[in-house]
Amino acid sequence: MANGLVKQKQWTAAITLLEEYIVRYPESADAQRLTMGTILLQIQQKPQCALQVVDDIDAAHLTPKQRRAYQQMVELARKQIAEGTGEAT
Repeated sequence: MANGLVKQKQWTAAITLLEEYIVRYPESADAQRLTMGTILLQIQQKPQCALQVVDDIDAAHLTPKQRRAYQQMVELARKQIAEGTGEAT
């Protein structure tokens, strides 16, 4: 359901569902954390929040495609924080 909201660009609703999933199923929510982190970084311009969300991801459980997306997102978030771009909270 959250993926449908993401496709429809309903970011706030998608984040709400992703948060609920992460709270209910924390041990199997790596893909949801990645999706939420991407929204926070790229759409809402919140690099620190994005890093907090993906901090619990075990990259070993990600597919190769997800792992690349995860690494790119973390690098971009760190770069934005270092440059002072995006919202700092």
